[in-house]
Amino acid sequence: LLQIATNTLTFLLSIAGIVGIIGLTISGLLYIFAAGDSAQASKAKDAIKYSILGILLAGASLIIVRQIVLLFS
Repeated sequence: LLQIATNTLTFLLSIAGIVGIIGLTISGLLYIFAAGDSAQASKAKDAIKYSILGILLAGASLIIVRQIVLLFS
């Protein structure tokens, strides 16, 4: 049961990290295509911040899950 839960959480957190990287890529493209429009550039910068935050949270969560598994096994 512990192994199934670990595999499921690892899979879901990996998907969250991938979505964060895709969001970061799209946000970077939006920033590039803002072409001097300060409102669009500001939106893209905010999206970049949130994408990086999501990637960091997914990575930290993955580390925490693995440490909890080591604690209980």
